[in-house]
Amino acid sequence: MGANGVCLGTADMVALECIRCHHCESGRGCARGIATTDEELTHLMEHEWATQRILNMYLTWRKQLVNILKRFGMKSVTELTGRVDLLVHLDYMKEAEIEGELDV
Repeated sequence: MGANGVCLGTADMVALECIRCHHCESGRGCARGIATTDEELTHLMEHEWATQRILNMYLTWRKQLVNILKRFGMKSVTELTGRVDLLVHLDYMKEAEIEGELDV
């Protein structure tokens, strides 16, 4: 349906405890030390911890995606291309159906 790519930068930032204050490019920058070149603030972020947080996020997404693909009888996300029969607008589903579908 045309979405052959996604941008995940915000999710990465939030995984690193970004507070979304929108000061990334202003003066001193990020109060959490994520998006900064300020020497004093760069020490707020421990690299091993940050690496593990990002890794955990992507591994969890992978696990969820594999589970969804299995339910559709697919092995690859590319098999979803053009499968409009798998789309449903949540407004047209009953609440019980939504809750049942979202239980993973």
